[in-house]
Amino acid sequence: MKTTVFKTFALLAIVLGLSSWCSAAVINIGFLKAEGSLNPEAESEFNWAKDKYNLTVLVPDKTSGNFKDEKGKGYELSDFALIWWHDNVSSAISPAFMEKKVLDTINGYIDDGGSAFFVGSAFTYVFHLGREEAKGRIGGQGPAEDGEAAGIVPTPEAKDHPIFKGKWEEEKGEAKEKITVNSGGYPVYSDFHGSGGPKSKDATILGKGDASSHSDTGENPFVEYKYNQGSIIIMGWRLPHWSKKDNKFRSNLEQLTANIIEYLASRSAFAAVEASGKLSVTWGEIKK
Repeated sequence: MKTTVFKTFALLAIVLGLSSWCSAAVINIGFLKAEGSLNPEAESEFNWAKDKYNLTVLVPDKTSGNFKDEKGKGYELSDFALIWWHDNVSSAISPAFMEKKVLDTINGYIDDGGSAFFVGSAFTYVFHLGREEAKGRIGGQGPAEDGEAAGIVPTPEAKDHPIFKGKWEEEKGEAKEKITVNSGGYPVYSDFHGSGGPKSKDATILGKGDASSHSDTGENPFVEYKYNQGSIIIMGWRLPHWSKKDNKFRSNLEQLTANIIEYLASRSAFAAVEASGKLSVTWGEIKK
């Protein structure tokens, strides 16, 4: 009996200690980009996130489909709890990411339980990965300023989703449930307007778009594709306007993004967490 009690307390102490340690853990993120410099939206995202997470900028190799950092060191995507990509430089997906071997590498990572956050014109990448049959539009004329503040209204099926936790800066004159993330204008954008998407059985619309002068007209700019392990979240339309320097609702954009990253990491089969200078552990399902 004493042995059993001792083992129980010992196990409890380990769990509590590990829980406390993990609360200060750093999330390993593969921050994807095409060749060349980060685009202005992604650069602003990176500068915000670099001191909060363990970011490694990764570039795809078109020939092999593998990824390497800016110094040429190779990485497996399974080294990261999630991959994060904000493509925002043109009216089409960056060509390197359209190579079959690169598509296969990213699909393999997601099939194995990895998570992904696709932002800006990368919104449409789920179509090219074969995970969504509706092909979203890409509008390449941003960034532009038109005074239209924009945000999302959580859908009934997603209103209790952990990404919506916390308090939000409210936009005067707007519905209380609206989470405004951009006080005006738009970046290069992508969404489901005119496509009828999302159509995948794995997709859940997390939030409907809402701007100052109009509500959602089929943009459906905030969607999760949820699998047995791992998730993809896509964010488009006017929402991820990170380069807007005078965004009055920047704090909401930051909080929403932080919630998304935490959630995606929690769902990943490769949720490697690190405490500064200590052991790195990758959490995975124990197979019987």
